[in-house]
Amino acid sequence: PGQAILQYERALVLAPQDPALEQALGQARTRAGITVAAPGLWARASAVLTFDAWAWVAMLSVFALCAALAWLACGKGGRWVKMVVLAGACGAVIAADALVLRWPELDRAVVVKGPALVRIAPADAADVSFELREGEIVYFAQRFHDFERVSTEDGRSGWLREDMALPVRVTAAEAAAEEMPP
Repeated sequence: PGQAILQYERALVLAPQDPALEQALGQARTRAGITVAAPGLWARASAVLTFDAWAWVAMLSVFALCAALAWLACGKGGRWVKMVVLAGACGAVIAADALVLRWPELDRAVVVKGPALVRIAPADAADVSFELREGEIVYFAQRFHDFERVSTEDGRSGWLREDMALPVRVTAAEAAAEEMPP
């Protein structure tokens, strides 16, 4: 189930908000016995657009803000230029907030081998802190030799062998290493 959940998560990166993919992912999680907490209001609002779309909104808002401020500095413009300044500032703040909320998605990974032992230190001899089930979501924080420091959505953290979880977002080199199509 871990590989299926990983592939559905990766497919949702390419086709966000696809209802068929979301349904299939939900079914795969149910079969694996994985429950995901419902996102809060701000998280749902930030999911209206993709991470990349929010970055574009932020960039265009800052551009509009700077252009309008330059227009005002030249002593030109009137009420509409002030409205553009306000809209650009609001757009930049909202987009920045959404980007901050969505930033952890870049380090999101799925446990593909379970049960995965999360240790208190990056060594096989270290004590086990807790176990993760196959298909659970973790977030990579740091790498040390063959271990990744991971955290879970419920706040637990520790060291996991790197082959136990695979990232949802991959680079072209990582895709080639996993023999995935580019």
